[in-house]
Amino acid sequence: MRACASSDYARSGIEATATVVQPAGALAGVPSTMIEQLRRCGLPVTLKTGTIHVDCDYTICKEGDTLTPEQCQLLKQFDHKLAKFEVVLTHVWN
Repeated sequence: MRACASSDYARSGIEATATVVQPAGALAGVPSTMIEQLRRCGLPVTLKTGTIHVDCDYTICKEGDTLTPEQCQLLKQFDHKLAKFEVVLTHVWN
């Protein structure tokens, strides 16, 4: 048998495999137009001189919690891949 695995973004309804914290401070590379979307997801942000800043350390998810769609959107935005996609070949046709 041959297995192939890669990391993937988590989907809502699955269990978080790690605790993820977004530290306070400026979000480099995030356009200021995304501030409302981040606020809808629950992230405490403000706009300062055209740059989005996280007001305080924010725990996106805790290990063992069931993920919500908002948490999954934040994890994807900040490139945290908590899911594992795996394919196991059991048979090959030649």
